Amino acid sequence: MFKKKNEHNSVDTIIGSKGIFRGNIEVDGGALIDGKIEGNVKVNGILIVGKEGYIIGEVWASDLIISGKIEGKVYIKNRVEVQNTGKIDGELHCKVLVVDEGGYVNGLMDMKYQEVE
Repeated sequence: MFKKKNEHNSVDTIIGSKGIFRGNIEVDGGALIDGKIEGNVKVNGILIVGKEGYIIGEVWASDLIISGKIEGKVYIKNRVEVQNTGKIDGELHCKVLVVDEGGYVNGLMDMKYQEVE
């Protein structure tokens, strides 16, 4: 995972693999999503999308680790790590991108991240 340790790297909110949520989510801290989200997700800290995690919508976070799938526009302030089962379809805006063998990003990619609200 990430080498730097701070309050933004802790997970405060968890949506498990059997969870399905339709609507927008805002989290002040970190989040782990292993269920399905149909809506926008805003996380002030780290967002971890587990293997069973699936987000359809826009995503904002400080850092992202993805083993599942995101379809939509993704705005990450710092670092994105796409693990070997991770998939991003749509737009990706970030500063640093790491893609493990097997993971993929399909669509527009911009590594000159600027705040978008």
